[in-house]
Amino acid sequence: MKATEVLTNAHRLFRRLFAEHRGSAPEKKREIFRTLKRQLEIHARIEEELFYPAVVRLRSGEARAIVRHGLEEHQELEGLLAEI
Repeated sequence: MKATEVLTNAHRLFRRLFAEHRGSAPEKKREIFRTLKRQLEIHARIEEELFYPAVVRLRSGEARAIVRHGLEEHQELEGLLAEI
C-alpha cells in the first residue's frame, strides 16, 4: 500500500470516528476519543517522518508551504488534544 493510501484511509477513519463520537453516550465518547487520539498521533508521525520530507524534496515553494501548514496544524492538534 502506498503512503498516500495509508494517509487517505486514516482521513476516512477520522471522519467516521468524529461522526460516531457526536451521537454516542459519554463512556463511548471517551473510548472513541482514546482511539482517535492514538490514530491522530500515528498519522501525524507518518506525515512528519515520511510524507513531509518527501514533499520537501520536490524543492518547490508550494511544497514547502504545504509542509509548513501541515506542521502548524499538527502543533495546533497537539495542543487541542492536550487540552481535552
